[in-house]
Amino acid sequence: MALRFLPRSWGNTQSLRIVRAAVLLGSAAALAFGWVDTRNSIQAYENATIERAKLQTRIKARAASEAMQAKINSVDVALKSARDVLADGEPAFERITGYVLDAFPADVPVQLVRINRDGYLVYSSAGAAPRTDLASRDYFLDLQSADRDIAVVTPPVSGRGMADNPDRSWKLVVARAIWKNGGFDGVIAAEVPLEAWTARFRRLEIGAGDVLTLVDSQGRVVFRT
Repeated sequence: MALRFLPRSWGNTQSLRIVRAAVLLGSAAALAFGWVDTRNSIQAYENATIERAKLQTRIKARAASEAMQAKINSVDVALKSARDVLADGEPAFERITGYVLDAFPADVPVQLVRINRDGYLVYSSAGAAPRTDLASRDYFLDLQSADRDIAVVTPPVSGRGMADNPDRSWKLVVARAIWKNGGFDGVIAAEVPLEAWTARFRRLEIGAGDVLTLVDSQGRVVFRT
């Protein structure tokens, strides 16, 4: 039987092809693993960015909530201070009202009003109090039916029926009931322009596309920036 000898170059060629194939396979595997690793890194970065954004949002929301609560508390303290001296007569009430209103910053124009048990406006710190029927206001009805001393914060109300609000601008009202001999005897309320509240939120330096929304305990939107 005749033997066939292959040229030495053939073996070298085959070896080179095998090496090339191995290199190509290795490169493909490296590219595949590299792509997966890159994709995972991108995804991890995106997730971290989203988590940072969520954290910043929670921080801003909490700061806004605390600022809002502090503002409401300060207005509520003013209401209770003025209400506590009602039994001492009108001069004492007006004097204390002047003191508590002077304690607010100049950019927070708080107006104090008093409504009698029948729902008629009888006093306004802004000046003359025209005989205005406010008995249908939700805060008056809520306090009239309450069985304990609570503070009510309203959604924005227009200037309709306000003592000194010719432009009918929007205001938030913080109100408490007046009690006499254990019974309902009217309402004392502080009216604060809506702009005074939203201005505080703007100081939190929220992003251009961010919106801060205040929702009350009943799920009603009070206002948003």
